Amino acid sequence: METSVDYSLEKAFIISSIPTWSSISPSFIHFRKLSYGHSRIIFEVTSPQAIPPSLLFRKFHSKNVFNQKDEELAFKALANISLAPKLYACSSDLGRIEEFIPFSAPIEARDINTKRLRRLLALILGKLHKVQIESFKDNKVSFIESVLEDKLIMNQFKEHCSHLENYPLELREIITEIGLLGEPGETEFIRATVHRYPWVLSHNDIWTGNILAFPSVKGDIDVIYIDYEAMNYNFQGYDLAKLILECVFERPKPGSPEHKLRRENFPSDKDIDEFIWFYLLGNQKSENFEEIKTGLMDEVKVKTWKEEMGEGRIYEMIEQVRAGLVVITYYCAIIGLFCGKKYESEMDFIQFSIDNFEYYKEFKEKFRKEYSI
Repeated sequence: METSVDYSLEKAFIISSIPTWSSISPSFIHFRKLSYGHSRIIFEVTSPQAIPPSLLFRKFHSKNVFNQKDEELAFKALANISLAPKLYACSSDLGRIEEFIPFSAPIEARDINTKRLRRLLALILGKLHKVQIESFKDNKVSFIESVLEDKLIMNQFKEHCSHLENYPLELREIITEIGLLGEPGETEFIRATVHRYPWVLSHNDIWTGNILAFPSVKGDIDVIYIDYEAMNYNFQGYDLAKLILECVFERPKPGSPEHKLRRENFPSDKDIDEFIWFYLLGNQKSENFEEIKTGLMDEVKVKTWKEEMGEGRIYEMIEQVRAGLVVITYYCAIIGLFCGKKYESEMDFIQFSIDNFEYYKEFKEKFRKEYSI
């Protein structure tokens, strides 16, 4: 869905929805495109005379593959407990008006596994997985199964894999291999893995572009997860594995389609254990969330919290994370070829699919051997 040529409809929507903007003339409201994705366009909307002077405006495409209503319900619930930016207004026809976080920027892949951010990101994710949204209980299906059952995604994936003439000769063999991911043997293995563990409401689309870093009131760096379009049920290890895997993917810079795979940046076993520890702190001690967040780098307090919590779930979560690495690389290999080159994006989705497929084979083999699956 495109914006009106002069943004007149969008401006009228903003003026009528936000009392502090109601007296602003449309001529003093300015739109600046921040990003373009396969499901939405995001704008910064500014007016120096308004309070707040900046808003974020999200415009959904008419062919958005996600359930916009579910995403809106999730966003509202999470905004109410400060796990998402503030929500000002929604319109199914025009878009959504959200809080614009000043001085915010997506994190870099290399930042995820730095000590403080590793702990903070895992802590917040643990709290996120405690959230219950009643409307989602009416249609309890896992995110991965919803993808496998989506005829648009799976048929287009298979079509892109079958037309080998569209690929250079050196890629045709691996594209054929990736196409086998749609076969019953692979899909049933993935379904069985997802059903091996309890489900929670999950983000399902964690990557560097969906994590904003910004200065906190205390002068350090805070973070927030954004874009809950894919929120649905999944097992806990999926989101955590996606966060860990993001450490190796350097996203393309403006003007270049190249993304770089930095295998050497994959977290060590010790670092993965810490991701899991702080995830569990956020999940099992959510009532102490602010205290833990404040004492994030206080090693004496961290040791006490770990002792209080015990090691009961750490080994279960290690297995879940390893299962998550299998399932997320499977999904990314499929979605990469589903996207192909059809979207206005600087991302090389085909290479992204190939990189994830190579990881999938590796993670799957290790997972099956270690857990006798």
